[in-house]
Amino acid sequence: MLKKLFRNPIIQAILTRFIAFLIWFIGRTSRITFVGDGPIKEHLASGKPFILCFWHGRMLMCPYGWKVYPPAKASNRELHMMISAHGDGRFISKVISFFGVPTITGSTSRGGASALRNAVEILNQSKTVAITPDGPRGPRYKAAKGVVHAARLAECSIIPVSYSTTRHKIFNSWDHFYFPLPFSKLLIVLGDAIAPPTSEDSTETERVRLLVEAELNRVRELGDSLC
Repeated sequence: MLKKLFRNPIIQAILTRFIAFLIWFIGRTSRITFVGDGPIKEHLASGKPFILCFWHGRMLMCPYGWKVYPPAKASNRELHMMISAHGDGRFISKVISFFGVPTITGSTSRGGASALRNAVEILNQSKTVAITPDGPRGPRYKAAKGVVHAARLAECSIIPVSYSTTRHKIFNSWDHFYFPLPFSKLLIVLGDAIAPPTSEDSTETERVRLLVEAELNRVRELGDSLC
């Protein structure tokens, strides 16, 4: 019954607007600090494309963070987010559209080939693509290879990002979804730029995948420890 209610277009329209408002309200009432943003500043200033990646459980505030990040606003760089084609993905797509973030439909497990082609096309236009490498179904904090393949094909870097807040709730979901609460200190932590693999060699792909995974976990743990 709840699933049927959730699929109702009117209910969905109300919910997406409410969640978008909630994200805006949390952002507006939080003291936002960007940590370790040297690599992203350099890429934005030079016009070089890059892939932003963050864990599925830490996606909520990332589109808002991009919208308010001063260098991103100054560069007028478009962000496109890869979202899976299932129902939850479509719902997320509607929410982030309120922050001016268009969607690439697909993931590494569903619609992967066409999503990858679209992502590479966008990156070749010197725009930015955001990917959750453990989405849409996990395992949690384990990066899939899709983000590495996209970086190799577009010959661009991968920049991991996470966020943490002083007040939050962590849900008991597969991704340990991290929900920030209003009136918090919000840290958006960016990692080192990771160069793409130089070949299709599986060993090289795995090396870069492990680097992405380790750096994503490092920025997540750093943000949590600082908060």
